[in-house]
Amino acid sequence: MDMEQAVLQALPQLREEGSARSQAEAVLKQIAATAPGFGVLLTQIFLKDDVPEDLRQLAGILLKYYVKEQWDAMCEKLNGRRVPTDEEKTAIKQQLPEGLQSANVKIRTVSSMCIASIAAWDWPAAWPGLVQSLVQCLTSANVNVVLGAIACLEMFASGENLSDQQLPRLIELAFPALLQVVASSPTHFPLRVKTQAVRVITSCLNWLTVTKEVMQHSAGIKPMRGVMAKWLAVVTDQLRQPHAHYYYGYHIEMLELVNILIVSFPSLVKGAIEPLLAMVSTLLHQTYPVYLRRAIYSDQLQEMELKHGESKESVGIENFVTKLLDVLHNLTFKNKFRPLLQSSLHSVFVATLGYLQMTEEQVEQYIDDPGAWMADEEDDLRVFSVRITCQQLLVECFEGYKHAAFAPFGAALVQLLQSSEQMKKQDHVHWWKLHEACVCGFGKVASYYVHQKASTFNMETFVKEVLGGDLTADTSKASVFLKGRALWCCSQLVPILPPHAAMPFLEAAATALSQTAADVPLPIKHYSCRLIANFAPKIPVADARQLIQNVMEPLFGLLDQSVEHTRILILESLALLLPISEPISQTALKPLISRILILWASENRNHLIVNCLIDIVRAFAALPACQNELQSLMAEPLANILSNPGNYKWNVLETAITFATVIIMPCSWPLHPLLGSAFFPALISFLTTTNEASALEGGADCLRAYVRVCGSHLLEWKVGDKNGLQMVVDVISRQLGPGVNDKSARKVGDLVEKVIVTFGSSVSSVLDYLLPAVLKRLHIAEHQSLQQGLLMVFVRLFHMDPDNIAEYLKSKDFTNCGMSELHFVLRRWTEQHDNFKGGFKIKMSALALIKLFTSNNPLFNVAVRGDLKVLNKRQTRAVAAAEHGGNLYAEEPLKLRIFKLLVKEHMVIFENEMDSFSMSESDEEVEWGSDDDDDAFAEKLFRNGPGANINSLADSFAAQSTMLELSDLLDEAHRDESPEEEEDPDIKADALYPIVLKDTIRDFLRSMAKQHAQVFQQLASTLQPVGQGHGKKHGLQRVS
Repeated sequence: MDMEQAVLQALPQLREEGSARSQAEAVLKQIAATAPGFGVLLTQIFLKDDVPEDLRQLAGILLKYYVKEQWDAMCEKLNGRRVPTDEEKTAIKQQLPEGLQSANVKIRTVSSMCIASIAAWDWPAAWPGLVQSLVQCLTSANVNVVLGAIACLEMFASGENLSDQQLPRLIELAFPALLQVVASSPTHFPLRVKTQAVRVITSCLNWLTVTKEVMQHSAGIKPMRGVMAKWLAVVTDQLRQPHAHYYYGYHIEMLELVNILIVSFPSLVKGAIEPLLAMVSTLLHQTYPVYLRRAIYSDQLQEMELKHGESKESVGIENFVTKLLDVLHNLTFKNKFRPLLQSSLHSVFVATLGYLQMTEEQVEQYIDDPGAWMADEEDDLRVFSVRITCQQLLVECFEGYKHAAFAPFGAALVQLLQSSEQMKKQDHVHWWKLHEACVCGFGKVASYYVHQKASTFNMETFVKEVLGGDLTADTSKASVFLKGRALWCCSQLVPILPPHAAMPFLEAAATALSQTAADVPLPIKHYSCRLIANFAPKIPVADARQLIQNVMEPLFGLLDQSVEHTRILILESLALLLPISEPISQTALKPLISRILILWASENRNHLIVNCLIDIVRAFAALPACQNELQSLMAEPLANILSNPGNYKWNVLETAITFATVIIMPCSWPLHPLLGSAFFPALISFLTTTNEASALEGGADCLRAYVRVCGSHLLEWKVGDKNGLQMVVDVISRQLGPGVNDKSARKVGDLVEKVIVTFGSSVSSVLDYLLPAVLKRLHIAEHQSLQQGLLMVFVRLFHMDPDNIAEYLKSKDFTNCGMSELHFVLRRWTEQHDNFKGGFKIKMSALALIKLFTSNNPLFNVAVRGDLKVLNKRQTRAVAAAEHGGNLYAEEPLKLRIFKLLVKEHMVIFENEMDSFSMSESDEEVEWGSDDDDDAFAEKLFRNGPGANINSLADSFAAQSTMLELSDLLDEAHRDESPEEEEDPDIKADALYPIVLKDTIRDFLRSMAKQHAQVFQQLASTLQPVGQGHGKKHGLQRVS
């Protein structure tokens, strides 16, 4: 049997199932791997009109994979298979373009895919005339030829086939010809042909935005500059063209092009943006009556003639309106274009609130599935819709225009609320949709009103008259949406709504929750749940307790009825309500924990629900009256799970450890017996055998909780010949060893520190073993979190006994490199201090640095890594590193480095000047291909060089304290606390916790400037100008 017969016999079997298909695949793979001419044969079969269409398609698809995997010796998946000869490649390339003129769209598509795959390898070097020939096809009188050529260009322009080296040439050759297609009259080219032509441009631009090399060198932009002005003029003109039987695909594609240009290439649209904006505004106005009639007032969106591969979602009016709104959103987002819309914000808000109305399709869907309404509203990424786009645009307008948005939005809101009332008086059946859209829109931007102290909007009237009136809405279809929306909107106003104004809503919410599901639809119950959870912590305690007492049992019932996308809201609400009343929570503990265990068993893969369950357990654990019973209810199931790890999946084991951690951490001794006799040894066994990163991290946190609560009682727990502390050390030793990667071990430093703080000098023998292991791991650690945790061990020891730990470290050199471990720790510490996370840890590090600076111990007279060396104007870091043997940093004395770190810390706490500078820089428009690199940024920031304005800075830090208005500054004593710090009661009990770091650093610097002015001035002379200016800015003057 020759090759052609074998292939033609195997192709039909590919449609079969089972062994016949497997045998056919094996035959074809063998032929493809070894037989000459296989690709040519597939091409011939694919192009034969007398071969059945489905077999032709199969041959074309096989050809595509043949090209992708075997066309060149550089193919990643070649795996020793035969590469076609140059003669075979030429034959294939000569024949394939015939498929582009086929009347069969599937054949054209497969042919385009194959040509684009070959072009990725061969164009322009081995197929130089390809793009020119495709461009020439665009002038053909045969519409199939034009469609095939455009489809091929589109396939080629996608990121899968086109390289950044090929892109500029393709733009240069294809854009002018495609422009002619788009600008032609509808009688010359069908609308869908013109749509595909625009899609080629958008594909090129999309690929250009993600190709870093092209953007940096601007090579891809240069060919566009000459034609893009013409393109934009054509786009503006073409957007005026009428739609063909509600087909909006052409206009959608042009708006997509405009949006890409606004976001990624703003310089190319600067001169043409105003006519485009005027056209977009006109289209929004003209389309609104059509959208009302076809989408909001009825469901006529299906009435559209669709072609192959099209859907009403992709080419219908909804997508068209979304793209129009996206233009406004992107103009608002870009600083250079934002002023264009400011004078017309009222019109923008009127249009946005109008389009925000529910469509009739959505209404019917939400009535059939009430949970879908909440799911769509809560997650704006869950579904695509005009409604969600409008909400996002409102938020972006308030984010971008800030105070300037309040007045026009308030005016638009009042105008449309009045319009809806007029419609209601006229018995318009859809009046409520506009009303609901206004309330929804206001709720989406309510957070901005919460933080706006002075607003002309009458909030009290809005809440009382508008939201209050919606609570009594009785229109059958409207009542669910109006009542639910009113409750939701009210819940967004918690920070500014006084309790007396909220009480009618709270009473309505409590009543809704207590009634049966038949009487009150689920969405109203769920929004009632949210309202009560948000407001309960704010109202008087007695009222809150009564409210919770009334709704707790209904919430349990609601939880039992809930589905996935509403369950999270109920669980979140319960976690917020539990801390308000300890007696009520104690009563609710047993029934709620039983539900939590059931939910955990069924939803253990849903991390959002699992996190809510953990939050509820955490809320119970924080209540002393609930702690013992909580341990009793949870200890046995947790111990059973961890004692049999092979029976459970990783996510279940990790959650069990997390549950134990949140239960144990806030408690005091004694713990439930099972947590000591069963769960603890199972945890130790698990942590000494597993390599799962998240389990090891969570396990370290859990052991930290055990050490905190049990303390010396760990010495009494025995398993074999080891006590509890020795078992903890075994886990620490394993995580410090080289067998556990950095990410998995990143919490071990916190555990070591907890052991040291808890046991102190009583674990000297353990310390003699642990500290060398900590040091050895610190030498090889690369992950910043692990480095910080290990360094904090020594930071803590320097607080406890700086001289003794210095002597110990001075005597060690585990790497035999001639540098003591003291020198190594001090270098690594001062290098990493700026990267530390967590307010308390930053404070502890800074306070320890002050202690080292003020120490007279000569052991601290060492050199550490200092600032970056000053680079030449045209010298990049890479070049400088090569010239300096890889060392870009100067060496400087430890105390000088500490001084600089403290000044910088003082500056960060007060003003965060570096971040403010970065934010202002990010607001400037950045064009692709013209970004400054990091070195240019640093040079710009510090262009004056060190040493400027020395005297003024030296004077500044010796100021009288009365010159600094501390009352006007935010107390950041506990800024940016990490989750571990928030949950660890010992941190809040630490003697360092109440210290206000900014005051301590300021007092230290002032004292030094006053008592050692000459030394201070010498140190200050080394600061960068930003640090020097910081002292001046706060009016700190030296006392003569």
